[in-house]
Amino acid sequence: MLHPDDMIRFREHYEAACQNGYEASLPAEVLSTEEGLFPAELFRLALSLQIAAVAGDAEIAPAACLRMIIDQMGGKQSLDLKCTSEWRSAIAWCLSPSMVPDQTVRATMRSIEVGNACKRLRDRGIKIEINAFGVEVTDRLQTDIATRMESYIQLMGGAEVVKQVCSFVSACQMVHDGMWLLGNRVPHLYAGSMPAFPVGWVYSLGLRFAGKRGTARKPAVVWKSIIELAVDFAAVLDCQRYSQFEEMDVHASQAERNLRESLLWRELFVLPQVPAVALRALNNAFSALITDSDQSCLPWSVKSAIREIDGLLAISSDDRPSLHPRRKATSRFPTLFKIGLGAYGKVNPTYGNPIGGGNRNQSEFLFFDHDDVTILTMPAPFLREAFCLIVFTALVKNLDSKRSAKLVGDIFEYTLAMACRSKGGVVVAGTTYRDGKQKFEIDVGARDGDQVVFLESKAKSITAVARSGDLMAFFSDYRSRIIAIDRRQAK
Repeated sequence: MLHPDDMIRFREHYEAACQNGYEASLPAEVLSTEEGLFPAELFRLALSLQIAAVAGDAEIAPAACLRMIIDQMGGKQSLDLKCTSEWRSAIAWCLSPSMVPDQTVRATMRSIEVGNACKRLRDRGIKIEINAFGVEVTDRLQTDIATRMESYIQLMGGAEVVKQVCSFVSACQMVHDGMWLLGNRVPHLYAGSMPAFPVGWVYSLGLRFAGKRGTARKPAVVWKSIIELAVDFAAVLDCQRYSQFEEMDVHASQAERNLRESLLWRELFVLPQVPAVALRALNNAFSALITDSDQSCLPWSVKSAIREIDGLLAISSDDRPSLHPRRKATSRFPTLFKIGLGAYGKVNPTYGNPIGGGNRNQSEFLFFDHDDVTILTMPAPFLREAFCLIVFTALVKNLDSKRSAKLVGDIFEYTLAMACRSKGGVVVAGTTYRDGKQKFEIDVGARDGDQVVFLESKAKSITAVARSGDLMAFFSDYRSRIIAIDRRQAK
């Protein structure tokens, strides 16, 4: 197993081997073992050595040497780096006159971007350490950067930050068919990409302070500082891909790291959205399946809410927030205002550090306090998502558990079936069948010519705590909820 201080050990082995005091031996002969470091772990160490070299902590030669060893090992496991003589003999083989590592070897694009981000953060006075697993993201580092970001955003004003994020997304042409295309995108097969701006993180912080008026004398300077700090912090978290060839063959030893990167990527770059066609279909399902008996248990009229959200979306944009006079909004959208007002201090109250466990609750609101006379609404993709969440939450909280579970499942199955029927072909929904003594149900099945597709709807998802950035909660939730569902579906 790789250890955080293995990068220091490897450097020490390299420096000692450079003194010509060790006999050169083929790495495969002296390092091979049946239980040791996997090739993927050594590759992780090599990337960390590259990051350290770019950041100015070391030369690139040790990283190039380790890559030679990995190649020569041919996929075999290696001895722990505590085995001093064996490792130094293998490194001595790399340093022999006929095998000297190429000093011009470049680091990968990912290592270059992470290393450069480390340098820029250090230039700002932020302490950054690098170990065998990459950049060491300590609690102190997270707190330092989160505190700086919060101060910048309050200085600029939360609503202005939200507007600037929307302008950035629009200017970068990241809106397509009413949906935001978030994250870092590689332009084409052979092109690389730069570190992406963490839209999800900065946008959510802006909503937290939407009711805070900015006091910056030079807003443009503050916004530049927000962008630079956010991009560099996202880069050092090392969860972005810079080419279309990364992570195509993930080793089991890297499963934890890849899940971690997925969680970090989601928290930094993603915002939950719902496309217009999906909301129309869901609203039809709400109207068709929510009975009078169900409605009597709810504190507000679903039909009124559907009419009002249609009206609100009609005056909303896909790529920018909207300001509304408070009195007019209260009069025109009374139901939505009642169920979806996010008062200042109630929106994302604990959110700041995207990987520190603070939960984002912005999807629980449709309106956000701005000042005494105006309120703010999100762009249309996020309004639609928030409305769906509010309706489903109301059903789960106000109906008994058995009825709410059936109703939510029926709504999704109805929506899927109607979507399939709109495409033509043969569609069946809610059909049961038996395999021996076991009874099964097909939620939705569709046939078009000789193609048959089965759709299984599941209302369960990763919980809010697991999505908040708490890595251990994410793993626990993933095991108990998602993997459990996969097992049932496989059966």
